[in-house]
Amino acid sequence: MSPSGHVVPAGLTENRGRMRLMDLAKTVEWEKSRMSHRVGRMVKRGLVAEEDCPDDGRGAFVAATAAGREAIEDAAPAHVCRLFVDALDPGELDALARISNRVLAHMDRQPD
Repeated sequence: MSPSGHVVPAGLTENRGRMRLMDLAKTVEWEKSRMSHRVGRMVKRGLVAEEDCPDDGRGAFVAATAAGREAIEDAAPAHVCRLFVDALDPGELDALARISNRVLAHMDRQPD
């Protein structure tokens, strides 16, 4: 999944899986036309579904599908690596590992 393709399902999953098209566009800071085109392509791939808005005949909801949720979960490790791990040098990664292990050990020692 491309970084721009990742934005739509990520925005949906952060908002209970369903949003109005315009609200989703505002959330990810895209123009309405760009969002409409992206959503149309994602509908064809089965990653999201468009749903009518009962309160507004002109409005529409975009909802994540099971396939869309699976795709975002599958893509997450690559995006984390590209956005986070690739930004750190080996010494910083070692420090992060030491800090993480120390925090995890501390959490294990805590009472329920």
